[in-house]
Amino acid sequence: MTTKTAPRTVRDVMQLHVMSVTPDMSVRRLVQLLSTNRISGAPVLDESGKILGVVSSSDVLRLAAQDPGVSFGGGLWREPAARGEEGNDEDGEEVPWYFTTLDPGLTFPEEGLNGELDDYLVEDIMTPAAFTIAPDEALSEVARFLYRGRIHRALVVDHGMLLGIVTPFDLLPILIEREEPFAAGPSGSRREG
Repeated sequence: MTTKTAPRTVRDVMQLHVMSVTPDMSVRRLVQLLSTNRISGAPVLDESGKILGVVSSSDVLRLAAQDPGVSFGGGLWREPAARGEEGNDEDGEEVPWYFTTLDPGLTFPEEGLNGELDDYLVEDIMTPAAFTIAPDEALSEVARFLYRGRIHRALVVDHGMLLGIVTPFDLLPILIEREEPFAAGPSGSRREG
């Protein structure tokens, strides 16, 4: 009989498939790639695989905020019928109005993006520093690292080679599994004493 051991290191939880981009990619192509793959950022690698930095949707939003000529056109956001209106998720659970204002199938269609995004490259907006961590670091260390740095991803690197990526979403299942022994209400929320 085998028993499942709890994950202990970054290697145990890291994602091995890492979507990366190049510094010469247009911001338009970056936005499409992030949207299509439902990710919020990616490492920037040169042609030899060297890590140059990271780029995220926050960098794209910063560009749009700084350059009034850059916008995303219409059709990306839907307005709720009335403020305070509740919606339902795919399981039929009620979702507060502030989570229903974003279309769950948010995409960036060609006609919704202004041509100005073609004028910018990833290297123009990326963060030239990458937050890296070793694969054998303890999970508590990567959690502290992400939390203290207020960052959304850490690149897992060994001897300069990108091995994977770890995000808060890779750590949350572990926290949830640790909490399962506690009493939960019918909707999964904790019961108050």
